[in-house]
Amino acid sequence: MDGGQAAGAPPHDGDAQRAGRVAALHTWCARSVVPGPVPDLSDLAALYIVAGRSGDALREVLTVRASAGIGVPAIGDYTGLRDDAERLRALDAGAVAAPGGARAMLRNHRVDLLRRRLGATRSRVAASLVVHGGGLRGVRRERREGIHLTLDQREQVFGLLCWTPAPVSQGRGRIVGFGQTAVTDLVDMAAAKWDAAAGRRAAANRVEGRARGGAAAAAPAALQRIERWAGAGEQAQHVQPGAPFHDSYDTLVYLCGRYFDRIRRSEAWNSEAFAVHRGRVDLARELVELARDSAELQSLAGELAAARSAASGGRALGEIDARSRALRPVWDRLVERLVSFDRIAEAMERLDAGLRAENAAQRAESLDDRIDGLVGRTGGRMLLTEDLHRLGEEADSGDWNAIGYRGQVEREIEELTAARGR
Repeated sequence: MDGGQAAGAPPHDGDAQRAGRVAALHTWCARSVVPGPVPDLSDLAALYIVAGRSGDALREVLTVRASAGIGVPAIGDYTGLRDDAERLRALDAGAVAAPGGARAMLRNHRVDLLRRRLGATRSRVAASLVVHGGGLRGVRRERREGIHLTLDQREQVFGLLCWTPAPVSQGRGRIVGFGQTAVTDLVDMAAAKWDAAAGRRAAANRVEGRARGGAAAAAPAALQRIERWAGAGEQAQHVQPGAPFHDSYDTLVYLCGRYFDRIRRSEAWNSEAFAVHRGRVDLARELVELARDSAELQSLAGELAAARSAASGGRALGEIDARSRALRPVWDRLVERLVSFDRIAEAMERLDAGLRAENAAQRAESLDDRIDGLVGRTGGRMLLTEDLHRLGEEADSGDWNAIGYRGQVEREIEELTAARGR
């Protein structure tokens, strides 16, 4: 967990502790900021999120494929993927209004680089034989098993992967953008043979003054962009702690995927001690459903916001506001489901820490006989063996024992399924 008790502390499950986590996650989502290190989601979590954001038919196929470990594309850098996709969309959107000359050349160069990078990733998702069955026999086998994806569906998967929740790029993307804009400004000024004294001499010749005056007026704005680029690296070092996300919905789904990854990789969760709990809840399905409900809620909220901006009259605005208020409990339930993921991940991390301590103690105890023999031969007694025995006694005390955490996990499983069913 991103805060809380020490690894060896016994669990104190209660309404107050859960309410504290609900409040914290509400705040993170409202601010769209996640404290601490923010790793990329796993390829499996990203594919489950894509399944949740897909249509019914594609969702079912992707869920079956991911659950069986079939055709999970290896991407890894979802922060870079989303950053590249957003920069390309921004460049394409501004292509019509972009000026010509050196600026257009640099823009086209950036577009080509982004298209090549995204094209390589698209090939790994849509055309790789590792991800999809090759040949007629492979296609027939996938169709028999109900896991075949058409080429259009593969392209749709890639497009949705480009929207995988990831922190907003504050470093490479912004600095590169500032830097390339600054270089373009320098090229434009050099090409126009801008002279710092042109503004003062503009009145000498009205016709010439108008031509040079336009260049002189553009120079201060260009210099400001160059100054911003020069200070971008320094500003990046003083940003607020935590990683910003694009919106509350992205933050919510990212956190759910992150907790899913932590639970899935837990040694304790995959042990026999929690076999019954693994059978009671399908965390992958819960992640898919949370991503699905979040996407639907975001779509409805966007439509209501658009309708509100276009509405006229107090009655219409009142109806729209009433519908918006009706959606607030849905968001609250989504956060409650997220808290269940968080609390299960917390319990598993503490248990994993206890298991590591126990393994270390067992290894230490297995050395006791050899240490005793060595100490006896050297004619003395060392404090090391006392420390090792004490470590073993602490591990045997049961503070981290799985029994104490089963109640917390059982409650969170009940909360998770109940929140989705309400």
